[in-house]
Amino acid sequence: MAESLANVIKVQYRMDYLSRSGRSSRSLLTLFALATTLPTIALLLPLCTGVWLPDLWGGSITVARAQTVSGHRFQIEQKWGADFYTTELVHTLPNGSEQRGLIDGDADKWWSARIQIEESSRHVTVNGMHYQWPDRDRMLLMPLPTK
Repeated sequence: MAESLANVIKVQYRMDYLSRSGRSSRSLLTLFALATTLPTIALLLPLCTGVWLPDLWGGSITVARAQTVSGHRFQIEQKWGADFYTTELVHTLPNGSEQRGLIDGDADKWWSARIQIEESSRHVTVNGMHYQWPDRDRMLLMPLPTK
């Protein structure tokens, strides 16, 4: 009995000492704050500059798709370039061949896009800007004048 009472007193003394000094709780709090704050800053800092961090490691991302009745498919793809995003219009013909047209080589991140296809005039409208369908691969697309 005396032995267990001595152990209780030792444990109580250690707990009192730690609570008075506050060293262990401050150290743990500091460690926890660093462990949560630094990764959060590392993830949010690129987002503040307009870069979605997973895009740095991935390939191209399809932002929007549309298809005509005759089988022409269009999609907007973005991929991270050297400084910002490269935005392309990919035109897949009914026979399966692809023609890519560059919309913007220095764009911001697009979370969504709207594509409207005018098949009779062979025009595509992307987010309000009118373009001619790409007629060859790797073509620079210039916006058409508005009517």
